Amino acid sequence: MDAALYATALVAFTIAVVVHYFGRFRLTAAMGLIFWPACGLLLFRTMNPIAAAILFILFGIAPALFVLVHAIDCERGRHNLPTFYSIPLAFLAGLALLFCCALGVAF
Repeated sequence: MDAALYATALVAFTIAVVVHYFGRFRLTAAMGLIFWPACGLLLFRTMNPIAAAILFILFGIAPALFVLVHAIDCERGRHNLPTFYSIPLAFLAGLALLFCCALGVAF
């Protein structure tokens, strides 16, 4: 079950990266709604609950909040430069979360 859950998270992440490149942001968000819960569940199933919570807050919730601030900021048009880097940061944090999940599944 853990391998299937990891494969689901990996496929959702890959699809999100590809469709984000082509400008399909709603589909990217939909894949994120599959990716983040799958990774969170996988972390809590394969790791110590305290370590899983810390990793999920660090690599899951914090980047999602940065992207939320970016989405709110883009509507108003102020402070675009500091929040512009939230999206690559969220993708890199998602990749780090996948590596953490892989370590949890492997060990």
